[in-house]
Amino acid sequence: MLRHLVDRKSTLWQYLLPEQREIIADCEKLIEDAHLYPKMLTDYSYIVFPMAKVYEGFLKKFLLDTELISESQYESDHFRIGKVLNPNLPDHLRIEGLYDRICSHVGRSDLADRFWQTWKRGRNLIFHYFPGNLQRITLPEAIETAQEIGSTMSLAVTACKLPLNQDSTFPETSSTSA
Repeated sequence: MLRHLVDRKSTLWQYLLPEQREIIADCEKLIEDAHLYPKMLTDYSYIVFPMAKVYEGFLKKFLLDTELISESQYESDHFRIGKVLNPNLPDHLRIEGLYDRICSHVGRSDLADRFWQTWKRGRNLIFHYFPGNLQRITLPEAIETAQEIGSTMSLAVTACKLPLNQDSTFPETSSTSA
């Protein structure tokens, strides 16, 4: 049984901004709703959308807090997480990317790899339409993807000892069952 996508007492929860916590709670409500009122949809991608939004915000904040991007990049409407995390960029574009810098900062490549794989699975494959390869997901797959996003964020906070948000309180929401 899934209680929360992110434990309310975790270091990750303390790191997240209040608006990110609210969006996670929204995602949990969508999961609960999908269980309480089964609709037999052909695609449950909508369950992942809130967590994908939180993940993008988390990654930008992570990159700012680790000084891998500047404040102006953080605030920019043109800064693209998917582009800078991509380890498959051609050499002439790789200088713009952060994949290698994340590896150096953390001292290992597994976190940068995890960031990229979670981005691809939890955002790119969910949000984009690929003719002949629609990428529909079931409710269990949607829940698993949302959990993977939470797990990746938690790993990053633990591995990098990031500064915690001073406002770590958040009202308890109803439990979500899986």
